Amino acid sequence: MYGEVLIPLLLHSYRHERNNISNNELLDEAIDIIRNWDYRAEKNSEEVALARLWVQGVKKKYIV
Repeated sequence: MYGEVLIPLLLHSYRHERNNISNNELLDEAIDIIRNWDYRAEKNSEEVALARLWVQGVKKKYIV
């Protein structure tokens, strides 16, 4: 559930701040992977791994 709410916020923020990020080549690749994710949690999915890391970081910092 968190992913379906927070991932669109990540993508929106990235679109607007991309030019302010240095060395964004790897980040571009990660964002592309997340952008193409269908929110299905399949085993060994890199989309799930990336999204989970980001969502956990947001939850830890802002949601508790």
